[in-house]
Amino acid sequence: METVFEKSVSVVEVIKPLLPQYHTRAMKRALFAKFGRVMHGIKPAVLRAFYREISGDRSVSSNLAEAEIDKRVELILEMEPEDPNTVIDLRSLNSSAGHVKYDAFWDVCSRLMRRWERL
Repeated sequence: METVFEKSVSVVEVIKPLLPQYHTRAMKRALFAKFGRVMHGIKPAVLRAFYREISGDRSVSSNLAEAEIDKRVELILEMEPEDPNTVIDLRSLNSSAGHVKYDAFWDVCSRLMRRWERL
């Protein structure tokens, strides 16, 4: 016969995945401080995405601007890394012509893109 304790343990194991997880601002601040020192120049939005991914934190953003930035970072992180359509030729955005020093770079990019398309 199953004891009350054994039955309660099995019930807890069943409902544990359904319980919300709580995260404190201190936990988030500690992660930002630690990884912000290691990865110099990393943007706070990327750190927030990293924290949300590893902790399962689904809290809302502090303001609308932060929410928009977080949405864009999430979109970038979900992109397929091998997709050639994600590479933008910035020359099309540049109005001035005659940047010869980048021609070698663009030649290599073109060759790599042709090679990738053949695969």
